[in-house]
Amino acid sequence: MVEEGEEFEGGAVFEPITGVKEMVSVLDLKSLYPMAMRTINASPETKVGDDFEGPAYEAPNGIRFRKEPDGIMREMITELLEEREEKKAARDEHDPEAEAYELYDRQQAAVKVIMNSLYGVSGWTQFRLYDKDAAGAVTATGREVIEFTEEVANRLNYQVTYGDTDSIMLELGGGVSKEEAIEQSFELEADINDSYAEFAGERLGAEEHFFEIEFEKLYRR
Repeated sequence: MVEEGEEFEGGAVFEPITGVKEMVSVLDLKSLYPMAMRTINASPETKVGDDFEGPAYEAPNGIRFRKEPDGIMREMITELLEEREEKKAARDEHDPEAEAYELYDRQQAAVKVIMNSLYGVSGWTQFRLYDKDAAGAVTATGREVIEFTEEVANRLNYQVTYGDTDSIMLELGGGVSKEEAIEQSFELEADINDSYAEFAGERLGAEEHFFEIEFEKLYRR
């Protein structure tokens, strides 16, 4: 429960373009909020004021975080990412029908849930690492990323028909085949991912980022 006076703006939601759409490609930003936290080193103890003269990231809402050393949140996310990759690697050593495969797959999925929950608890007043400014900075960064993603799609002459928090939907049109639509979707994925370095550098002051979008599914109509 969010206490009175502790609210902050959440994720971006695009106004849907109504009507029947053909060949709609869905692209999803992987673990957007944890990757935003990792990119800007958002953590209660890394937050700095305007008088801080060292190197710092700046979130779109004006909150600044020192670049070094890594904050507790960045460290936890990095460790969880490494643990998840280990579980996935162990899973892939087994046949998909094997009991061990299912076990490791459940474990990597559980690690993903824990990692994705770190943003949520950071905005909960009862959490030991609660910080309203940090939580607000993460959602502000998430909104800026998805809005920048729309900008890039528009540059590539695609229109976003809908978007919500960490995903966008683009109509490719009825004049393309399923195979062509899939090919275009993967090209879009690559082009958008190539653009995130520009976004991170210009809008966050980050030399390195962890944003990655992936083609998730295709709707014929």
